[in-house]
Amino acid sequence: MTEKSNYYVKNKFVTYINPERHIPSFITRITGISDFHVAGAPKFFEIAEDFLKFIKNKILVIQNVGFDMKFLNNELRLAGYRELNNKTIDTIMMSKSVFKGERKHNLDAIASRLNILKKVNRHSAEGDVIITTEAFVKMRNILKLSASQKV
Repeated sequence: MTEKSNYYVKNKFVTYINPERHIPSFITRITGISDFHVAGAPKFFEIAEDFLKFIKNKILVIQNVGFDMKFLNNELRLAGYRELNNKTIDTIMMSKSVFKGERKHNLDAIASRLNILKKVNRHSAEGDVIITTEAFVKMRNILKLSASQKV
């Protein structure tokens, strides 16, 4: 695919979070994140307010919305905040619209189909956001092009 990825990153919010429990070795193998990385990191409740100020009422683009929103809303409840009610876009659902004949719609499959070759730490929050952003923009462009051709 050769469509342009017209976007730039204006602001970002990146931090490790101390999960207040041991990170299992299989998670470290997948993400590269160990207890060492999060030892001095803030706990979620310590950054929750800054996180909420960052996302405000913006539309959230997420790979697998159901999973992430359930996780985020649980952490927000535990920290004494209300659940998010932001509008969301799920890149899995976008992929199902763009790649109708395909069975797999995980982030690796989507990135492969869209020729996204970023050198990032996959399965880290920041790395996955970078891939998801690129995938969203490319699929949005495909969908826009497809809609304009139907007119």
